[in-house]
Amino acid sequence: MDSIVIAILFAYVFFIIFFTIILFFSKRKLNNDYNNNIKTYYLKSLNFLNIIYMTSPFLGLIGTVDRILTIFKDKSLFTKDDSFAIIVYNLGMALEVTMYGISTALIGLVFYLYYKNELKIIWMKNELI
Repeated sequence: MDSIVIAILFAYVFFIIFFTIILFFSKRKLNNDYNNNIKTYYLKSLNFLNIIYMTSPFLGLIGTVDRILTIFKDKSLFTKDDSFAIIVYNLGMALEVTMYGISTALIGLVFYLYYKNELKIIWMKNELI
C-alpha cells in the first residue's frame, strides 16, 4: 500500500509541474489578451492545483495508517528477537509516507497561492482599464 501511495504522490508532483507550466503560459496570455477561453483554462488549472494540494496530506495519512496497522496486525513481530528493529523500521516508513504527502501539499500550495494572487492582480488591472 505504501508504494501505491508514494506513486500517487509522485504523480501529484508531476501534475503540479504540468499545471504550473500551463498556468505560467496562460498568465502571459491573460496579460496580453483577457478573453474568457484563457480565463476558463487558467481557472481549471488552478482548481486542479487546489485539489492536489488539498488531497496530498490525506494520501500521506492513508499510507501512515496502513503501515501502522500492518505493525499491529502482524503478531509475529512481537515474538521475534529483533521485533523492536522491525517495528522501528515500519514506523520510519510510515513517517516517510507522511513526509511525502506533506511535501507534495506544500509544493502545490505554494504554486496555487502564487497563481491565485497573480490572477487577482490581472483581474484588478483589467477592471481599472
